[in-house]
Amino acid sequence: MAIGGHPAFIEMAGQRFGMFVVESRAENDRAGNARWNCRCDRCGQLHVLVGTQLRNRPRKSCPKEDKAADTKPADSNRTVRDFTFISDMRRDTT
Repeated sequence: MAIGGHPAFIEMAGQRFGMFVVESRAENDRAGNARWNCRCDRCGQLHVLVGTQLRNRPRKSCPKEDKAADTKPADSNRTVRDFTFISDMRRDTT
């Protein structure tokens, strides 16, 4: 282990992890984790990703796709609302 409890530096530039190719080193995050500039095969943009996450838990989606999914309304809200409405109607008819 290196100073501060973090493992020794691992060079990752040029390596592929799933849909990402590591291009260069980025600034560490606040916790001191190494971050990397990675080019996405899907959108072609650079994303800054944590090295341990690249190595241990490869992403199955692009961060850009994740953000777009967060802005879409959830269908589950509509289902719950419809269920409540049907329950209210049954109470009114009995």
